[in-house]
Amino acid sequence: MRYKKIIITFGILFGIYAVGTYIYFSIEPLSKEDCPITIPGKAPLVLHDSNYPHHVFKITNDASCLNATRVYDMVAVKTIEDIAQALALAQENNVHVAIAGVRHSMGGQALLING
Repeated sequence: MRYKKIIITFGILFGIYAVGTYIYFSIEPLSKEDCPITIPGKAPLVLHDSNYPHHVFKITNDASCLNATRVYDMVAVKTIEDIAQALALAQENNVHVAIAGVRHSMGGQALLING
């Protein structure tokens, strides 16, 4: 009976740990300070492009913070209308679309350069 209580206790503790770990890795970084890593010798990303004089590009990163990528824009979508507007923006500016979610690919697969 004593071993049964120990096994149940460890099971509960493991369950709490597993849920906490899932939540921790599922949320977006809270601020830019969550990506303090810089790569020495890497050229800085240019946000002003002479081909697009009236547009400022944005920088995004994945969960590893090692894949800083210049993107044309980032659009949060919550409705079908948001999706239609994002696709219209991409079509107007002749840029490709990538769906990034919370960017936990840790390899840059969801980051499309200039997309």
